[in-house]
Amino acid sequence: TSIHDDHDNARPHMAAATLDTIRRLRFQILQHPPYSSDLAPSDYHVVGPLKDALRGRRFGNDDEVEEAVHSWLKAQPKTFFSDGIKKLVQRCEKNAFKNGRTSIHDDHDNARPHMAAATLDTIRRLRFQILQHPPYSSDLAPSDYHVVGPLKDALRGRRFGNDDEVKEAVHSWLKAQPKTFFSDGIKKLVQRCEKSIENKGDYVEK
Repeated sequence: TSIHDDHDNARPHMAAATLDTIRRLRFQILQHPPYSSDLAPSDYHVVGPLKDALRGRRFGNDDEVEEAVHSWLKAQPKTFFSDGIKKLVQRCEKNAFKNGRTSIHDDHDNARPHMAAATLDTIRRLRFQILQHPPYSSDLAPSDYHVVGPLKDALRGRRFGNDDEVKEAVHSWLKAQPKTFFSDGIKKLVQRCEKSIENKGDYVEK
């Protein structure tokens, strides 16, 4: 009977028109906690060591960078991601627990490293409280039905010589959208949610 919006502070999400639409539609906003690179395993356990490993190397193109990143990730042990979660406990004790917090909540999605047996076993042993993501649906994701879909239609049939040309085309398309573009996408979400409920979770387009 209600719509919950897992809301972060991305600029389009914080635009006045978007926030005004959310308030008028009476969405219940689930605020993200303040971001901290000290408490984000992706930063302190992945990006940091990866930067150290690649420091000083020179690459001729994006493909070489991707290959280097993939090679580094493949070289990590099976327990790599669960090791990062173990470090989180000590980091929380130094940071979050000083502010009176006594438990750790894990906003958990189904990315393959997060669902690995070693990772889930570590989470259970550390007694983290898991906050499950709702099942993903492109029918109910404004980024898919209101951004990616129309963008693909706009670029269909065009040919690009390199990545920079693609980026320029995407940026130009986004700049050409009206100020209410993102709030318009949220307005559509209400009808799509109602249709999804009517279809008992089946595809909205049916």
